[in-house]
Amino acid sequence: MDWLLNSQALTMISIVVIIVSYSTIYWYVRVPGESVRIGLVRTTAWIVLHLYHRLRIDRRDPLPKKGAAIVIANHRSGIDPVALSVATCRRIHFLMAREYYETVGLRWLFRDLECIPVNRDGNDWGALKTALRYLKQGRVIGIFPQGGIRGPEEILDEGKGGVALMAAKTQTSLYPFFIAGSPHYDSMLRCFLTPSRTRITCGEPFRLNPVRDQKLSRAEQAELTQQVLYSIAKLAENDFDTCQTGSTTSRRNPT
Repeated sequence: MDWLLNSQALTMISIVVIIVSYSTIYWYVRVPGESVRIGLVRTTAWIVLHLYHRLRIDRRDPLPKKGAAIVIANHRSGIDPVALSVATCRRIHFLMAREYYETVGLRWLFRDLECIPVNRDGNDWGALKTALRYLKQGRVIGIFPQGGIRGPEEILDEGKGGVALMAAKTQTSLYPFFIAGSPHYDSMLRCFLTPSRTRITCGEPFRLNPVRDQKLSRAEQAELTQQVLYSIAKLAENDFDTCQTGSTTSRRNPT
């Protein structure tokens, strides 16, 4: 009997090793320039998100295979960047708060993923230049327009103007996503350990009207930012969690 149990355990371990190895090779081959280490990280994230957090995505890889793009989404959980990363084969370079980028034990990962650390005060020309350089190189930038984690009832409140201004001036397409069901905590570790039924809704890409002037009034920046936020909010109209809060049912398109 013991030999049978040992045989079954060995078989299960072999299956897990084969699945992980195949998935890692898949990421490595499918994504140009991807390292084996990052492929392993993405494989682990894919398994955790789909099995433990029951991740569902309403569309298969909505991003273009090549070319610059800006991913925008609501931010309700510490696992949101991870969920968006496994929704596409493209590597997303997220702009993130510098204090999170410097997290002990995770800095190597953020560095390998080429995330962009941003100062909280909003005056970070270095981060802006890096983001613009990535777009010029045809990469994908990921931004949460509202900055920190917000509840579903705040989906149209107080957005940051940087993403709208960047998209308008570079004429890069914006790809809106709406995330629902992910654990609503700041801590990434707590979010990973809390089971959920995370859902991602993908919107249609769009471009903002080009901006000619170097400086915009606050009203003009606010209008562009509201267009960005609304593109995310309208994806939530049929989502049960959001409808319960009534956060988007009474909102109108600001344009």
